[in-house]
Amino acid sequence: MSEKHAGLSYEDEVDVIGTVTMARVAPLRTAVALEDGRELEAALRPKDETAIIAALKGHATTKVRVRGRGTFSARGDLERIDAVDDVTLLPNDPPETSAERTDGDARPIWEVFDTIMAEVPEDELAKLDPDAAAQLDHYVYGTEKR
Repeated sequence: MSEKHAGLSYEDEVDVIGTVTMARVAPLRTAVALEDGRELEAALRPKDETAIIAALKGHATTKVRVRGRGTFSARGDLERIDAVDDVTLLPNDPPETSAERTDGDARPIWEVFDTIMAEVPEDELAKLDPDAAAQLDHYVYGTEKR
């Protein structure tokens, strides 16, 4: 970099993950704390408001991914987020297992299976062979059918 351009900032794509520390509705803005401790503000689009409010409410465990354009220092440090193209609410930490729960309110295994199976599309279930359970060893290990 030449001496002439050494002190100039530049604009480039931004893709950061952080914790929402502030949400303002007029004008619609948010602040995201990054892993390195910096906090950056960004203007939001109305369609991102729900994700930002949810992330702020769950700020202890919930993070967001913000993509857009930002201004960087001549050294390459992100100084601010100028335009947001996408805000993605990231999943919380995995739920605790029943062995980790202390409230004694573990769900029965059949309820867990019902929850999982409710998310499987009918057309995928239709692809299963009707004798899959009875012939499990055949389908998993390739043994002769009984």
